[in-house]
Amino acid sequence: MTKTTTDQPAAAVAQPPSEQANTGLIAAQQQVIEVGFGNSESYALAKKVGTMYSESTIVPETYRKNIANCMIAVEIANRVGMPVIMVMQNLHIVMGRPSWSSPFLIAMTNNSRRFTPLRFEWIGEEGKDTFGCQCYAKDKESGEVLTGSPVTIAMAKAEGWFGKNGSKWPTMPKQMLMYRSAAFFVRIYAPDLSVGLHTVEEQSDIIDVESRPLDRVKLTRNELPAIEGPTE
Repeated sequence: MTKTTTDQPAAAVAQPPSEQANTGLIAAQQQVIEVGFGNSESYALAKKVGTMYSESTIVPETYRKNIANCMIAVEIANRVGMPVIMVMQNLHIVMGRPSWSSPFLIAMTNNSRRFTPLRFEWIGEEGKDTFGCQCYAKDKESGEVLTGSPVTIAMAKAEGWFGKNGSKWPTMPKQMLMYRSAAFFVRIYAPDLSVGLHTVEEQSDIIDVESRPLDRVKLTRNELPAIEGPTE
């Protein structure tokens, strides 16, 4: 988490002359300031860090010369405990909604060290609608094996994900099954890691759009009827 410290004069304390001579210094009290929006000092620090990132040439284009976007990315990075540059590279916008890339969500969960690395169990018969998988991992504190909700091709079809224009479900079903089951696992057992954000794949299944990294989103050829909410 991004922090800094400031020195504030301590309250005057009477000291024997000998002790003053030995130390030659007045005790200082340190105050920790965290990046955020809770008070003026935290906001000033967030703006300073955001400005630094906005001037970098290795951040995604949407953050360059955009201090506000950088400040939001810094805030989210602090909340999820991940490096700011990684958040910038993996946070996308789908119809105005910030969304994680699925590989990054899996990486965040594994990096938290609360669980053993996420693994996937296949169920049903491949090539059939019953085919699917469920994500599981062991809780490192309790030793309990935690299992997420199963996701199947039948579910994808029933929910309308499979038939979306440009959907990856028909062409790479195993990958999509793992992505979706991992998202289900995190939402149940570690919702604080995702901070309430869905994945790009989930958002794209809900609204038939083509997502782009945090700058603009365009409708697919088969454009949707009017959708409420911000569009870019």
